[in-house]
Amino acid sequence: STSSTSSSKKSKLAYSDSGNGFEQTLKQAHIHLAASGDYEEMLELQRFEEEYGFVNDSFKAYLMSAYVSASKEEDAWRLFDELKNSPADPIAYPSMAKLAVVKKDPRISLRLIKEYNQKHNTYPIAMAITHMQALAAVGKYDDIRTYFATLPPRLKSNRAFRVMKMLVARKRI
Repeated sequence: STSSTSSSKKSKLAYSDSGNGFEQTLKQAHIHLAASGDYEEMLELQRFEEEYGFVNDSFKAYLMSAYVSASKEEDAWRLFDELKNSPADPIAYPSMAKLAVVKKDPRISLRLIKEYNQKHNTYPIAMAITHMQALAAVGKYDDIRTYFATLPPRLKSNRAFRVMKMLVARKRI
């Protein structure tokens, strides 16, 4: 009986290892599809995941991100409302904020930043960068510099500074 216990332990371990690898592969697929805006392919992927019990909120957030990239605004907001109070909110908020760039409406990113900040007393640097990009999309270059100046020190990273400089430089072109 000792040998059967060790072999069942081994197979469970092998199964869980492959599960993690599989989940990583799924996550990569989601990230790729979200970036490309291919929500139809992502819906296919989600049907597959539901069938095999691989559904989680962060995957839904990537689908929402694909909707944003594809300008499927209603679908994006619907999913965002489902996710904004879930453990996936750190993915959902920055992804939804990108709609501000897509729609050329910085009010969207500003509203989401304020909402996230009220909940967590901070917000991801990605949201700050997205907001600056949204301001650039509507030609509000002076506002970019002003906004950057108001960022808390933690968010004034080298990356944010480079983006700010690059966006403001576009004004002169």
